[in-house]
Amino acid sequence: MSTIFEKKEQRVAQTKVNGMGDLGIVIKGYCDSIGLDTPQKVVEVLSKYGVDMTPECVEDFYSGDYDLTLEEFGAFHSILNLDGNDLFEKVGKLHGLS
Repeated sequence: MSTIFEKKEQRVAQTKVNGMGDLGIVIKGYCDSIGLDTPQKVVEVLSKYGVDMTPECVEDFYSGDYDLTLEEFGAFHSILNLDGNDLFEKVGKLHGLS
């Protein structure tokens, strides 16, 4: 008898708040603040980091209908130079946590 190990792709889950993804809302705000104000612009920059997403996929992420892979999240982290504490504080505020 053999054992089969299945490698599953890990993803960064998010929760919907007012019809949008909590992480998507925060990352969209960061993107908008540096001029990546359309999904197409986001896709162009992500591609420079070796991440292949479509504009529709970016929109789905913003709306909470798509969870980023760790590679995609890492690319956003690099592009936006995210501060983890600030990121999670902003996500927490969306859920009423101070």
